[in-house]
Amino acid sequence: MLEQFGCEPDPADPKYQFKSPVGRLSIDRQTKTRFYAHDLGIGGGGALDLAQLLQTSQLDKQDREAFKNAAQVLGGEITPQAIERAQQQDRADKATPSEPPKRSDEPKHIQAVKDYLVDDRKLSAGWVDRLFEQGKIFAGVSPQGFVNACFALDNGSIEQRGLSEKPFHGVAGEKGFWTLNIGKPERVVYVESAIDAVSYAEIAYKNKERNFSVVSITGSSREKLQAHVLEQTNNGLKIESAFDLDKAGDNYHKRVLEVNPDATRLKPTMGKDWNDQLKVTKIMQQNPEVRKQVDIEINNRRQKSVSR
Repeated sequence: MLEQFGCEPDPADPKYQFKSPVGRLSIDRQTKTRFYAHDLGIGGGGALDLAQLLQTSQLDKQDREAFKNAAQVLGGEITPQAIERAQQQDRADKATPSEPPKRSDEPKHIQAVKDYLVDDRKLSAGWVDRLFEQGKIFAGVSPQGFVNACFALDNGSIEQRGLSEKPFHGVAGEKGFWTLNIGKPERVVYVESAIDAVSYAEIAYKNKERNFSVVSITGSSREKLQAHVLEQTNNGLKIESAFDLDKAGDNYHKRVLEVNPDATRLKPTMGKDWNDQLKVTKIMQQNPEVRKQVDIEINNRRQKSVSR
């Protein structure tokens, strides 16, 4: 199974030592399921934790070290989830208002953005193409000359995502909402970013779900979020929150409940957010053995949760 995640066996010890996208990886000889990533100083257990860990392979060495150190403070222990929280906080610290990027129609810029969304974020090419055609996503060039994936917010502002190994994320203009409507919406699902919105929509649509709206809050204030929820509630729409599985996501859900106590929460079963879920789902689709092991692990975790 490890080979499916890009890991290569060490000829000297092919059963327990591997070269992975995040460096040297060891498998525990007794449990056969726990692992340790030596270059990151991180341990874990099971296919699900391994899939989450290997997502850090896109980070450069300096960022990995920074996230590892921050994870010790934020999470109390070094886990893939703690690193993800530290990464999110690092991006939030860099998410300052900036001069709007210039829209680019250069084929190479457009292709770079599409490659990032399809290859790195695992969004389907068909969804990305349609969103480009609708003008909801475009290629933008910052004043510094960087090409970014840009999401046109409902208020005219722009959410930007950097394409390089540096995790740039920011909003040019006033923070607002990014909305994706499927059919004639009967419910509204709130997420934290535009990429999560597309990821959720793609997963739901594949599961035959129709007539819903996905709204990314893109860091909007409590007042803006609650006003939006109240408006949709008064329009007779069912409210669902699908925020990240972390403290920030919990707080966002509480804000929703303050104005709509009947709101329900949707949670990804794999990873922290809906883009994580999409990535792992596609890995499992590509290899039945990976799917089998992840399903077993999820079932074991559910049984442990019930027994507590």
